[in-house]
Amino acid sequence: MLAREAFAHLKQDLVRQYQTAYPHFQGTLADFRQQDIAQLQALLMEKVQGRVSEKWFYTHLKGKPQDKLPRIDMLNLLARFVGADSWAAYAGQVAAKSKPSVHTSNWPRWWWLVPVLLIILGWRWAMWEQPMDLYLQFVDALRQVPITETNVQVQVVTPDQQTELFFSNEQGQVILPEVADVVTIYTQAAYYLPDTLQLRPQTEEHLVALQSDDYALMIHYFSTAKVEDWKRRREQLDQAFADEAVIYQLDPQGQLGMDMLNKQEFINKLTIPINSLRNVKVWKTRYAAGQIVELRFSVD
Repeated sequence: MLAREAFAHLKQDLVRQYQTAYPHFQGTLADFRQQDIAQLQALLMEKVQGRVSEKWFYTHLKGKPQDKLPRIDMLNLLARFVGADSWAAYAGQVAAKSKPSVHTSNWPRWWWLVPVLLIILGWRWAMWEQPMDLYLQFVDALRQVPITETNVQVQVVTPDQQTELFFSNEQGQVILPEVADVVTIYTQAAYYLPDTLQLRPQTEEHLVALQSDDYALMIHYFSTAKVEDWKRRREQLDQAFADEAVIYQLDPQGQLGMDMLNKQEFINKLTIPINSLRNVKVWKTRYAAGQIVELRFSVD
């Protein structure tokens, strides 16, 4: 109860701090609109160099009170934003204010630590082994924008080797529900290099940056753009592919194999006008020593 009471006070102080920058706002966190959330995110970044995602805001600040408190790092972030050194210090201040005055000189000097310790222990109990959502936002590592032009495939492997497959939504997000322990995820997306990550569950946002697959993008560009320097195009493709590369042409859904080409056959089809491939979609690339050794593609 003490921890939840302190968190309720923290939300009130959060509004008061927001009003110092935007005095026209006279509501509560429940009245925050999307613009208010964005402005609060900017203030957090400016003052304490941290952020909360919009989903986290709706879950913990704008929505109905939760049975469990947010993660301690987020509590520390908000406590520092309203002027405290940490969540423990802020909770102690709240507990001290609500404590009835004691008229005795024999009360131990460290009495104020007791409610703080109770709050911390209560928070630890509430969070102990509780499943939490794992919220992933995939962004392009170079451009730092959400990956929305292609679906990111996420294979999740739990510590007991259970696997499950997820796909990103139109905003480049994946929400893995009720994750209770560290999981390993394997990512795969058209025109991005695969990646392997180990993540801990948390309700705030994991920002996952994927590196673009430059050779795959180049192949797609060559098949869609009007390029007149055929010699240079062939030289670039020759550099991109290993001599022993195996290239599969799939059906438009990327499921069934229709043809298998070697390096020279593929380069000829992509660069000789009468034989050219158009609108190539790259489904998968595999690399060795910086060159493509396997390519799977289709033609739209």
